[in-house]
Amino acid sequence: MRSWRATPAETKRALPGDELVPEPRIQITHAVTIAAPVERVWPWLAQIGQDRGGFYSYEWLENLAGCEMRNADRVHPEWLVAVATIGTTLAPWGLAFIQSYAVDKGLRVKDLRFERIDVITGAVLTGVIGLFVIVACAATLFGLGFLAAALLAAAIVPLSTAYSISETLGRKADLNDSFAEARSFYLSFGAVVGVAAVIVLIPGRR
Repeated sequence: MRSWRATPAETKRALPGDELVPEPRIQITHAVTIAAPVERVWPWLAQIGQDRGGFYSYEWLENLAGCEMRNADRVHPEWLVAVATIGTTLAPWGLAFIQSYAVDKGLRVKDLRFERIDVITGAVLTGVIGLFVIVACAATLFGLGFLAAALLAAAIVPLSTAYSISETLGRKADLNDSFAEARSFYLSFGAVVGVAAVIVLIPGRR
């Protein structure tokens, strides 16, 4: 089961992240070969999930466990619209930030145990902040949660934008570099913060 439907070549292929654990005790490679172009496969992947397209797995087994799963037999455009609307708001900047800041930190294998603490702490705080924002029945609690979410976004969104722009231009993007060494990175970061500040300070906006 460790190489389910994977060819010998696929099990030996170097994949992103392999360098983090150069000598793993267990290696698992699962693969599915689909004779179709990416643009035809992606819509099916985008609608994966419970109460949507299912997981294209063993439906009877999932329902035996009470999952109430139904596998879709066609692409549902209405689900893709939801992915485009919600996903583009939440996911891409987060992915860009996480990937870039991990490289920026220069993490090595021996640093992974400390990084796990960082990830767990961030996940817990994100949930707590989200709870504060959702619980609007207490005005003070909502205000504190909204402030925390705003501060979080003010730091991370400009950073993720600066990382993305610099990587697109093929320039350096490192917080440890000086302004002269990573000019495009710092200019992008400053521009995003500046534009946001100007919009917030426009008189009469609510």
